[in-house]
Amino acid sequence: MKILVVDNDEGSRRLLCDLLKTKGVECIEAETGSKELVVNLSSEIKCCVTDIMMPEMNGYELAKQIREKYPEIYIIATTASLSKMDMIKLTEMDLFDDVLLKPIELKNFDKVFNIFIEECAKGDIE
Repeated sequence: MKILVVDNDEGSRRLLCDLLKTKGVECIEAETGSKELVVNLSSEIKCCVTDIMMPEMNGYELAKQIREKYPEIYIIATTASLSKMDMIKLTEMDLFDDVLLKPIELKNFDKVFNIFIEECAKGDIE
């Protein structure tokens, strides 16, 4: 299974990819979102983890473009700058399937990705 991790912070990208590898997931890394990135997404990508605050294309715009072209991709937002109320709004936007707060805590990481992996196993995510 392949997951796209988009974050302009190299340390955050590396941490996510290292954690995902422990779950048997292959990571594709990108420093920023772009139209080219969306257009060239492989059908093997089952999930996109994107930071919200990035230069060029923010996580909202990236998620919107992915949703339009690939509605089946599971999208997880990561951010360090949201209140709990903002998090609720974020999940209600229909752009993101889940939200992971930074700094990433292992318990929260496991919760978010176990849900994703279970949905893949059930066939809810092709």
